Amino acid sequence: MKKRDDFEDKLRVYRGLIPWSVAEHDWVIATFDVRRPKEENLPLTEEFAEFKDEFETAQGEELENFKDTILFSDIFHKRYPKKLEYDAHSYRFNQINNFLITHEDELFRLKLIYVKDEKKHVDP
Repeated sequence: MKKRDDFEDKLRVYRGLIPWSVAEHDWVIATFDVRRPKEENLPLTEEFAEFKDEFETAQGEELENFKDTILFSDIFHKRYPKKLEYDAHSYRFNQINNFLITHEDELFRLKLIYVKDEKKHVDP
């Protein structure tokens, strides 16, 4: 349990150290959209090493989800090579993305999320 508490404490620190914006979220999504169709065979990084067996046996949607996770990780590693920045930005991206998914209907009604050129956009 101590390891999890340390992790939560680090995340509290990360939240205050690294600024975040809607533009940053959009950049990550746009980069993902450009790179995903290229079907990059990225290696399983050390932060996902514990899932090696599951990754090797995954098929269909489960395999696609693994690949998406690895691609997002690679995008963040390339943009933020320092561990603190990587951890903070990937954490914030996931928090924002989860919020957008959870409240998508309401955000559309409020016109804070809209579709333009067949892509979803977030109003800053």
